[in-house]
Amino acid sequence: MKKSSLLLAAGIALAVLVIIVSLFLLRVNVGRDLEIVSGPGLDYSGERVTVPLDTADIRSLHFTGGWQIRLKQGSENRGELNLPVEARDMLRTSREGDTLQLSLGKNFKPGENMPFRAELELDTLTRLMVEGAADAEIRDFSGDGLELVFDGASNVRGIGLEANNLSLRTAGASNIDLSDSSFMNVDLNLAGASNVELHLMGGRLSGKIAGFGSVKYSGSVSEQTVRTDGFAAVHRR
Repeated sequence: MKKSSLLLAAGIALAVLVIIVSLFLLRVNVGRDLEIVSGPGLDYSGERVTVPLDTADIRSLHFTGGWQIRLKQGSENRGELNLPVEARDMLRTSREGDTLQLSLGKNFKPGENMPFRAELELDTLTRLMVEGAADAEIRDFSGDGLELVFDGASNVRGIGLEANNLSLRTAGASNIDLSDSSFMNVDLNLAGASNVELHLMGGRLSGKIAGFGSVKYSGSVSEQTVRTDGFAAVHRR
């Protein structure tokens, strides 16, 4: 075998090994709950408080900080937050159009356990964005388009989701399991170390992956045009 071929084979083997190790560490790290700490000496293990949310006409959510998020489709449009009493005054909520914004402030940093929890039932979900750490479960939403954006360490599972068009954006260490959902067309923009599982229903799989990435999909696609920049792989399960 030529030297160039040996080098290429060795490079591919090394890339695969790096991806496997990275994704193993990713699953271990982001699979844990995440802790929000604003400074030394704060103890969030004590009394907690539940804060109701006004989710009337809300179709889009924007979280900042580190959150455990549970979303499901339902007609009641209701939501609540569960958080330590000490942090209640640090919480910021606002509305912009049909988007509900929830922020923990800039001083919070992710750690091992996540004391901030959000549970929401919405009639429609068109967009979920999290800037920070996320442990999210999303259930049973359907519609024409769904946009998911995770900027930070994220562990996400989608169950029973259906959409004609899914836009998925990640930056950082991400484990995204959407294998129990169905999408016609999927557009990806993945940066960092990403592990993504999808189920497609015959449409297009497009976008780009930068960094270490693994995208596995079941079902079928009419066209696969995902561009890779770094050590990345896209394959059918």
